[in-house]
Amino acid sequence: TEERTWHVVIPCALACLGFVFAGNASTALMIVLSLVIVNVGISAAKAPLWAMPSMFLSGAGAAAGIAMINSIGNLGGFVGPFAIGWLKNVTGGYSAGLYVVGATLALSAVVTLMLSRQSKQTPVAAGERHGH
Repeated sequence: TEERTWHVVIPCALACLGFVFAGNASTALMIVLSLVIVNVGISAAKAPLWAMPSMFLSGAGAAAGIAMINSIGNLGGFVGPFAIGWLKNVTGGYSAGLYVVGATLALSAVVTLMLSRQSKQTPVAAGERHGH
């Protein structure tokens, strides 16, 4: 069906909720279950996310979009743990860091919705999408 937007947005929202639950968890079991929810959400969003640049970009633009996703992901791999550690030192607990990382997932869901709506308003011509 080529529906990708909700297959990214819903898992990102689920992962965000998992981080919020982890920040509020009081037992080891609740923390583990919350982080399982996070992992399921992030893992489920990956495949449709990688397919999205071709929805509204073509040729070199699609390659650049994929490169941008990869670059932001690599930066997130550094910034996320750094932010969690820094906030733990500042606040004395992990909750604030987990909320911040959850907020980035919520932001990614909103940006995905905005980009998909924008691409529907200005659709790529069929010939351009397939490089013809």
